[in-house]
Amino acid sequence: VNVSSNPIPNFSIVGGSACSGSTSISLNNISTNATSYVWSFGDGTFSTTINPTKNYLSFGDYTIKLIATSINGCKDSITKIITLSSKPIVNYTVNKSSVCVGDSVVFSNASTVVGTPYHYWDFGNGLISTNGNAGVVYSTPGTYTVKYFLTNSSNCKDSLFTIITVLGKPVPSFEVTGNSFDCATNLNYVFNNTSGTTNAIWDFGDGTSSTVFSPSKTYTTFGTYTVKLKTWTNIGCIDSISKTFTISQKPIASFNINTTSQCLNGNNFEFTDNSSCTGLSYLWNFGNGTTSTAQNPSTNYGAIGTYP
Repeated sequence: VNVSSNPIPNFSIVGGSACSGSTSISLNNISTNATSYVWSFGDGTFSTTINPTKNYLSFGDYTIKLIATSINGCKDSITKIITLSSKPIVNYTVNKSSVCVGDSVVFSNASTVVGTPYHYWDFGNGLISTNGNAGVVYSTPGTYTVKYFLTNSSNCKDSLFTIITVLGKPVPSFEVTGNSFDCATNLNYVFNNTSGTTNAIWDFGDGTSSTVFSPSKTYTTFGTYTVKLKTWTNIGCIDSISKTFTISQKPIASFNINTTSQCLNGNNFEFTDNSSCTGLSYLWNFGNGTTSTAQNPSTNYGAIGTYP
């Protein structure tokens, strides 16, 4: 009776590693004590070649089985699982590659990925995002490198970098010269633009405007006005500033006296305010060392004389 030894099947896989983006593999047969072989590739196809090459039509998990047969007909087998993962293909669009400080930069994802995607954005300013579609607002001028990394559930990765240029905004400012805002009698003012840019639009708060760099303005009525200056750089970065002021009408003091001449005994002088303007406060000096803050006071004098 002759008892023959079994073959020892074994093989290695060349190429087709995960995330390679290729579905072609080579099988290196390293079996011993075998003379014939049957391969099952896990997708319904077979081969009897010693060292076959296999092209898979799609990515996925495949169980490869090798059956080795000895010269005496003894058989044994070995199986190995190979995972062919599709590498993600990163693609996205950005609304602007050159923006002003404070403007939004929006990235719209158009990547292709098989399996669960994992997103990672590095905006170059210390901020990150793990969303598919991402956005950022830069607060400081400069050049920033935005890095996007896409990983799938098989740990396959792809990445793409974009340069974003952030431009500074103007610093709008202005000063007002002319009459004091309080108690003005002449409502003409000059607005001095100190922004350092040549572009300006003024809104004077009364329905009028101007594009003069440092305009003058005459108001027709007293009141409270919000003046807004909008300025921009030659590359289109815009900013504005507003200031609110109140122009108050200067009062004109006037009063009447019931009579300007009375006898010492029982005298009583009555003063009636006749001033223009509203919202006034009062201080009367009767010329005899006494005062009053009433609007319409009265007083009497204790000695004969003339009093201003």
